[in-house]
Amino acid sequence: MTALARLLQACLLSGAGLFMVALATSPDYWMFLNPKYTPLTMAAGSLIILLGLTVLLDAGRKVRLSECLAPAVFLAIALGATTLTNPFEEFAATVPEATFTDFLEMDAPPKEPDAPRLVIDDREYVKMNAAEIINGVEDGVVRRGDRVAVQGLATRTPELDKAGYIALSRLFIACCFADALGVSVLVKVDRPDAYLPGQWLRAAGTLAPAANTYTDIPLPVRGAISSLTVGGLAVDSVETTETQPPQIPFLFELRQEEPFAY
Repeated sequence: MTALARLLQACLLSGAGLFMVALATSPDYWMFLNPKYTPLTMAAGSLIILLGLTVLLDAGRKVRLSECLAPAVFLAIALGATTLTNPFEEFAATVPEATFTDFLEMDAPPKEPDAPRLVIDDREYVKMNAAEIINGVEDGVVRRGDRVAVQGLATRTPELDKAGYIALSRLFIACCFADALGVSVLVKVDRPDAYLPGQWLRAAGTLAPAANTYTDIPLPVRGAISSLTVGGLAVDSVETTETQPPQIPFLFELRQEEPFAY
């Protein structure tokens, strides 16, 4: 019985470690944790594999079955996380069901070039993500009159519609989805009803004052535990157009200078 318990614990520990190593080398790591933690996950998984081998080789050690509970629960969670539907798949989940099929059948928008600036009518617009704009405004390095380009999911509320705004929203992940923060930038447009909630859009324009009444309204961002909006400013849009969602739709970093993590 002791040998069987030792084998079970060794297999569970090694399996947990192998999952962590496999996750750290997978292109889907960002779906679980901020990519900056990849080396830590790799190192921890390797150590757990070695621990499992140590348990197997230590013939004199008595193993309690209760000690197998933690790695068993971890593996069960890992199995569920890799097989069940991702509840934070915001691109599909936030588009109204009645319009989603039509939305998928639309012609694919052009892919964004990798250049750090967008040029429209001979004017350059600095590509920034919503979190970088919020951070820059708070630090005083992004100001009224700056020309920016930002992308995100269209967010609409009755109050924003009435004022002629939409918002472009993203999820900012510091560690994992448990601390997801919704970040949004208001965009002044002619017809808010021309845009679908959940549609991926790119807006380019000049930062201009926005009515505080509307910047203070909490914006619903799917999967976020709290939300932030650029305070006091909105993008006075010269162009708001559909765009392809980025390969990784969530934000994991803030940059202080160009090229920004657009």
